[in-house]
Amino acid sequence: MAEKLWTTEVDLVTLIKETEISLSEMSKWKKGYFLPLNMSPEDDVTVFCHEIPLFKGTMGRKANSVVVKVKGKADKDE
Repeated sequence: MAEKLWTTEVDLVTLIKETEISLSEMSKWKKGYFLPLNMSPEDDVTVFCHEIPLFKGTMGRKANSVVVKVKGKADKDE
């Protein structure tokens, strides 16, 4: 049973930035629009599993992939 637990796959979600925007502003978006996130590339992102924050990290690039470099555990109060 314990062996199966360690091989179980889980879904992870990485939250980059939350922001609020009006529907009228969003309705102006067209293909190619850049969504401003009001953050720097060094700002932390949070990795979640089923809405539970697990890790903090920074976005980056490794070869041809976008990656998250894990910096540590996330605060459970987020």
